Amino acid sequence: MKILNAEGLAQEGFVLIRALLDKRIEGGESLALQVAEALHNIPVRENEFTEQMTVERVLELQVKHPEHKQLRNLMRWVEGELPIVREVAAAKKPAEVMQTEELMVVEPVTTDEKQSLLKRFAKFATRNL
Repeated sequence: MKILNAEGLAQEGFVLIRALLDKRIEGGESLALQVAEALHNIPVRENEFTEQMTVERVLELQVKHPEHKQLRNLMRWVEGELPIVREVAAAKKPAEVMQTEELMVVEPVTTDEKQSLLKRFAKFATRNL
């Protein structure tokens, strides 16, 4: 996954942070800080490491807050949105979460590709959260 437009992502993030701090949208200071943390390594030039770090942190926010519309807007600047995020957000009942020794899986996962993406993200999340 990669950032399609770093400037657009930064601008969208700054507007979101300001709206959260001004209490124009739900989430408050805590979510504003999480967004700032996720975006503080946006690459200025070609830097795959900081780009990947930023993408992973934005995805992490999506998984933590799947119902938050403004956070989903950040994903339009990232190529390859995780399909499971949209499905969990659209689900009528909360997804069942099953804890295993190595990873956390959100069920139901209907395709091998979604399951593979979810497993990779879950491994990242369990190491870094």
